[in-house]
Amino acid sequence: MAFGRKGTEHPSKSGIIISEKTNPSGGTSWRVEISARRTGGSREQKQFATLASAKEHAERRWEEILAVGQAAFLLTGEQRFDAVNALRALEPTGLTLVQAAEIALKHSPLGKRMTLEQLRTDFLSAPGKRLGKLVRRRSRTLETLTARTAAIVRTFGPSRLTCEITPAEISRWLEKRDDWSPLTRNSYRLAAHAMFNYAVAHGHIGTNPVAQVPAYAVVSRPPSILSVDEAERLLDAAADTNHRHDLLGYVVLGLFGGLRRAELERLTWKAIKWDRMMITVDAAAAKMASIRNVPLPQNAMAWLRKCDPKDRPLSPLGFRRRFDSLRAEAGIDRWSGNELRHSFASYHYDLHQNASLTAACLGHTSGTNLLFTHYRSLVALGDGARYFSLTPKSETMTVGQHPADTPPSSPAKVA
Repeated sequence: MAFGRKGTEHPSKSGIIISEKTNPSGGTSWRVEISARRTGGSREQKQFATLASAKEHAERRWEEILAVGQAAFLLTGEQRFDAVNALRALEPTGLTLVQAAEIALKHSPLGKRMTLEQLRTDFLSAPGKRLGKLVRRRSRTLETLTARTAAIVRTFGPSRLTCEITPAEISRWLEKRDDWSPLTRNSYRLAAHAMFNYAVAHGHIGTNPVAQVPAYAVVSRPPSILSVDEAERLLDAAADTNHRHDLLGYVVLGLFGGLRRAELERLTWKAIKWDRMMITVDAAAAKMASIRNVPLPQNAMAWLRKCDPKDRPLSPLGFRRRFDSLRAEAGIDRWSGNELRHSFASYHYDLHQNASLTAACLGHTSGTNLLFTHYRSLVALGDGARYFSLTPKSETMTVGQHPADTPPSSPAKVA
């Protein structure tokens, strides 16, 4: 039976039609046509040079179609009901059930579903990434990620499947935290983004739900810096109390070297090259694991010579308590956390009027944009020279004196 189509049905009662066709060259070919009703998808057409090869193809396809049909009888009533409903739901999209299943598998790979608690455990035990390479996470980074991912698991539930979390849920969670500033929200968003990225990379989900949640706009504020007088009071207080607080080196390298807080916490006194008047921030201490040498001005060396340079951390134990006490003794109440580095950037730029030089000392690898956007603060012209002339009370130096102008001397040992 040909079902209204020209040609011969083969095999019998299969609905597969074989028809003879005349080619433009005058030769003959044989077309095998299978309707969409038989394939369950789209209509198939294929041409063959001989009738025998056309029949062979038709017979093989009919066997495959029968095998699929027999498999359908193995479905439970509930599964057939689901299939019918799924086809109805897909009808407006034009997708077949198989195509829909393939899309679903891309977003929730079969056999790799895991709970949020399992994901968090695996994520925290995995190495981190820096500049596209796998690295061992620093302790502070791990502590931060541990705390922030714990908040994520508490919010959505430890037994919640990773593939079930939606962008809308992430957005609502961040929005509901009225006690968080936009910067804090961005920090938690970043931790969530990293954890779900790990899930994507390991096949637990197809897309990262956090990627569709925009970051919050953060109002840019001028960086907080110390006045020259405040810097002098802090230096004098650090020198007078160094036997108790052991913070003179920390303060000097922050004010006159511009080192980051995290760098000062990771470095030891061995990083100072006394003969070359510089400090080396090695890959283990630098933010982006990039080594740099920071030149130290003559006044910084004068302050450092008042310290005990034996091999120990630049940041002593109990730092926060010690530093708060030091600020109180110096009469400095306000403190946001980055005053030392911000002060260096502002006064160094004022002194040298060279943005590239200042950015290099700060360890900015992206040029001068970050310097002008986040660190540089306008100071009165000439304050940079005053700032870099601050020396211990027993020493004097020429205003703006360059480190190379005076030969280095060995550090004094403190009893």
